[in-house]
Amino acid sequence: MLIDLQKQAEEIIDGAVRDFLKAVNLIAENGYFRKIRRLQPAFEILEPANSEFYEYAYFERSLEWYSRDILINQSLMELFHLFGIECLCPEKKKEVRFSNESIEDIYPFEFIVCQDNKKIGYRYTRLCDNEIGPLLKKYQLESIVQIDWNIKSYKHRDGDLHYKSVSFKEFLEEYFSELDCNLVIDKFKKAVKEANDDVGFETIPRLSLRYLSNFKQDIDFMLAHENYRDKQFMMLSDAENAKNLSGISLDEEDYKICDFNFMGNELYKSLLGNEGFAKCFVTAEYQYNVFRSGNSFDYTSVVCGYLKSIEQLIYKLLKINLDYPSNEKLWIRSGNTVPKGKRCEGKTTRKNPTTGRWQVVFEKEFEQYFNITLGPMIWFLHDNEKGWRLSDNGREKVHEFLLNFAKNCRNDYFHKDNIYDYEAVVRIRNNTILLMYLLIGGYKMSGSIENDKSLLGIQDDRFACLYKKIQELPHSVYKFIIRFSGENEIQAYRHFYQEKTKYDDAGSVISSRIKFVKTDLFSPENYNKAMEDAWSDKKFFIDRDNIPEYIAYINGRGERIEF
Repeated sequence: MLIDLQKQAEEIIDGAVRDFLKAVNLIAENGYFRKIRRLQPAFEILEPANSEFYEYAYFERSLEWYSRDILINQSLMELFHLFGIECLCPEKKKEVRFSNESIEDIYPFEFIVCQDNKKIGYRYTRLCDNEIGPLLKKYQLESIVQIDWNIKSYKHRDGDLHYKSVSFKEFLEEYFSELDCNLVIDKFKKAVKEANDDVGFETIPRLSLRYLSNFKQDIDFMLAHENYRDKQFMMLSDAENAKNLSGISLDEEDYKICDFNFMGNELYKSLLGNEGFAKCFVTAEYQYNVFRSGNSFDYTSVVCGYLKSIEQLIYKLLKINLDYPSNEKLWIRSGNTVPKGKRCEGKTTRKNPTTGRWQVVFEKEFEQYFNITLGPMIWFLHDNEKGWRLSDNGREKVHEFLLNFAKNCRNDYFHKDNIYDYEAVVRIRNNTILLMYLLIGGYKMSGSIENDKSLLGIQDDRFACLYKKIQELPHSVYKFIIRFSGENEIQAYRHFYQEKTKYDDAGSVISSRIKFVKTDLFSPENYNKAMEDAWSDKKFFIDRDNIPEYIAYINGRGERIEF
């Protein structure tokens, strides 16, 4: 019986999926009508956005409508019937391309379940507190439930018996516990993905300063939370006559050293800084995210960004070595020339004891004679045995990774045809991030972490982080407790009207500021005065030169929430 029920339920879902994709196909097919399928701008002559935006908005609005009415609600109504559960739903034949919020302004409930002499109203969008009571009374409901479709679900406050929020999976498990709920959700996801492929329209975000700022924040999170111990070097599928380095790991102590410096000391932020290697890396990450669909594109520019970022990082490490020289006498392969009139073997030049190639002493005076192609720079890092925080074993493994990267990732791909293999991009990106971690975390630089941060182009982002956290709070959060160094705590209102965010060329909000107004007492009257600028003498700003040592806001329950 249970197997039959599962089979019938799957047939219901599959039927809704077919109807959904059929509806999508009708609007997505190419032809004359495809050209006119776009949302009409309210003030078109002012050109508020480009035509692609309105075309995308049309399809996005249509997909929301079809997903709700055909894919989801049609499936649920038939499942309720299959399970013998009484359910009421409105007929929405006249409402076309309405969003969830718009349709629920007309019909407050997607459906009402009648069971055990109780009626429960279900909707997909949230309600304000003052809307709950009237709806309960008008529709004679026991309670109202919002099915929350967000990845990070919102939970309504505890103790409210008449209104709560549940995930879609929790809803399915409550009424259709005999079914494989994950299978239902997977079928829905697959259908929507296929619909997006049919529409064939995806936004490519313009790398504006606002987007760049948010994008770098995402990269920051990725780098800070990556498990680098599980990240292994990935061989390219067409690497010829190369030693297989897959599965090679470093010793535990070496990982601890890299973790401590790269993550603990936040040297990973150099990949978001203002040095050339960071700009190459961020640009490559942007292109990778744009083209990550895995279709048959030319990925050459993406790969070049990753390869160039490693090359520029290694060159930066050499420059730091020049400015902070070792006590050891170091050598680097010379270019096509050697110092004229200064050839004195063993002092300024020599032949490499192993290869017999000419080398020049690694000193500033002879920098113009250095061979700064990738291979010689890699060998210089290797030969600088005391320039590493890692063990000799760790240094040798990093060297093997770098040599493979130079030959099979860089040289082969810079001198071959264009790159169409998306899997190669994934592997090169993996190897780039791994090598960044090992080089920045494992190589000695100036001897001072704070100095290293400056040399690697890391900006002090304490204010930028604080600014974004405060600006992400809703306007309803405006009461703050602030303490500056050497001063007492003060109460302050965050001003409702803030200055426009200022971005620098790197997308940082470092030049922005946040306006506050001091108050002796939090009260509606004082808040109004503060917002009307009646207390101009009590106004102050938090900016990069005026960062408090303590700041907290007061939430709706009167609790202090410290940043």
